[in-house]
Amino acid sequence: MRKLLVALGTLVAFFALSHCAGAKSYTMDTLPAERITFRYGGGFTGQYQEYMLLPNGQLFYKREVINAVPFREVTAVDPKTAKSFFTTYEKQNFAQMTYDDPGNMTYTIERVSGADSTHMTWGGDNEKPIEEVRSYWRRAMQVFEGKTE
Repeated sequence: MRKLLVALGTLVAFFALSHCAGAKSYTMDTLPAERITFRYGGGFTGQYQEYMLLPNGQLFYKREVINAVPFREVTAVDPKTAKSFFTTYEKQNFAQMTYDDPGNMTYTIERVSGADSTHMTWGGDNEKPIEEVRSYWRRAMQVFEGKTE
């Protein structure tokens, strides 16, 4: 009986580890076809910060002041949370929205899906995005905050 329990435990551990190892990890050279980028900045400093979220939860970050700095991987987001960002983008039909009003402080959400990409840019005085877009933005910043350390 003890041998059976040890064998069963070993088998469960093997499957658990092989499941975790199966999650594909990406680099900037091997990005998946789908991703969502959140970018904001401007103002007096001209500094921009940008987060790129992948469907598997990987998160990349870059900050630029004068020169663009390459993206670097930071602490990942839970895959379920990442999936909810992609699902919300689709369900809310954000791809159909055409905000193009940069301002002193500019905010951009870009969705890339294969060869297609859509983006919304706001911050100027002419257009204010609907509450669903602003709420989506705030949620992203809450999730991403502190992951760049």
